[in-house]
Amino acid sequence: MYIKAFTEDLKCRGFQYEIGKTYTTDKEIKLCGYGFHFCDDLCDTLIFYNAYSRYCEIIPDKHTLKDENKYVTNSITIVRELTLAELIDLDTTGEWCYNYASIIGVSMSDKKLLQDAVIKKDKTGKWCYNYACWVNGADQELLEAIAIEKDKIYNKKIKGEMNE
Repeated sequence: MYIKAFTEDLKCRGFQYEIGKTYTTDKEIKLCGYGFHFCDDLCDTLIFYNAYSRYCEIIPDKHTLKDENKYVTNSITIVRELTLAELIDLDTTGEWCYNYASIIGVSMSDKKLLQDAVIKKDKTGKWCYNYACWVNGADQELLEAIAIEKDKIYNKKIKGEMNE
């Protein structure tokens, strides 16, 4: 699946998109330059679209360039918007869930869903610890306990903060 992130009003870098439409350019495409950019990994979108709150499945044209974690194409079709549940499923580490909860204004019920996903997906304790520290309304005690259980690095950080 290919993913593109957008602002709340379905814009990306000032360009207005609509779901179900195809956009094409005749200009020469260039990574980090010109064309329609997208990713194939949800967490990679965080590198380029940090505060963007809507995500869509897209279909790129066959004329595509790729680097380590993004693509650019001369033609893109915006297929559909992905639901929060789908986005949570696509996150394999908890990183995207943490970032989405910390950057985008989400409801308390969505924060709970995202917190539960971080707890389930985070294998290192890093995202649980960050969620506890930076997301308003997080269950800090639970997340810190899980971070300690998953990784000794975060155990030291938490204990150090508690002793200050």
